[in-house]
Amino acid sequence: MAKQATLKKYFLKPSRFNDNNDDESEIQSEVTEIADAVAPAEKKQKCRAFRPEWKSKFPWLRCDIIDGEEKMFCSHCEKSGRKNGFTRGATNMRISALTEHSQCSDHVSAVNLTQQQTAMKGHSEKANEMSNKKLCSQLQVVFHMAENDIACHQYVGLTDLLRAVKAPDFVLCEGIYRHSDSVDDMEKALEDVVVKQLDEKLKGSDFIGIIIDETVHCGAHQAALAGLDAAKAVDQVGAYKCTIASVYSFYKHSASRTNRLHQLTAALSNEDMTSLKQPCAVRWLSLHRAVEGIKRNWPALVIELNKEGVGGNAQAQGILGQIKPY
Repeated sequence: MAKQATLKKYFLKPSRFNDNNDDESEIQSEVTEIADAVAPAEKKQKCRAFRPEWKSKFPWLRCDIIDGEEKMFCSHCEKSGRKNGFTRGATNMRISALTEHSQCSDHVSAVNLTQQQTAMKGHSEKANEMSNKKLCSQLQVVFHMAENDIACHQYVGLTDLLRAVKAPDFVLCEGIYRHSDSVDDMEKALEDVVVKQLDEKLKGSDFIGIIIDETVHCGAHQAALAGLDAAKAVDQVGAYKCTIASVYSFYKHSASRTNRLHQLTAALSNEDMTSLKQPCAVRWLSLHRAVEGIKRNWPALVIELNKEGVGGNAQAQGILGQIKPY
């Protein structure tokens, strides 16, 4: 009741007020207290922050702290090179902002592109795996040929046999090497692997031993080496050895030439062709066998080299000029 009376006094005309300053101060204080009690409380602003559980619903979401401020990023949009709020760093920490971004065309296109890239990568890896498996099988064939001294020109026939018996990696022709040069490349690859393994074993070994073959001390080997040294003083012998080596090299790297030579030898003598040999300095019978090979195949060699020379092969013409004067 006292407050109501005071309010009434406050809103009355000044003429009815007492001139006492103390009364005025008291009235103003009471009015201020009432205004404060009646006024609504100020609404406190709610500070929003990133919630880690959002990542389970939005796997593409990432939150980084940049300059002391949390910012959200989209991995799909970043990967596809998009330019939007979630590639620059979104600061609106609301789940509604995440939902809105996940449904926008920019994000949907980025997700589709990521899925296509993932599918393409899977197909590419599968194709590479199959290709490597086929190549390993072909390397096994070449390794078997090297172990059993099988000529390179037999490689195609062996792969055809494996295809005929429906070996899994040879059923389809795709990825199967057919050229004879491929055999040389695979042999070189196998050689590199073996040499590398030996080098690693030597480096990891505590001791290295040198084994000397007892044949170095045998009389036959010493006689062969003596003959080799003596032949170096005779130019004609050296030139003859070069001729033999040229003939061997000319036919070693060509299956078609070797096949023609086989056919000509069989037609001229009704006998199988004697294989051409390479002269070797450390094998005392190799030079004799190389000479015998050229001697037995000489008629067929002259005919085949002449055919090659007429066709414009300069190397064949040069070898023919060396062996023609029997």
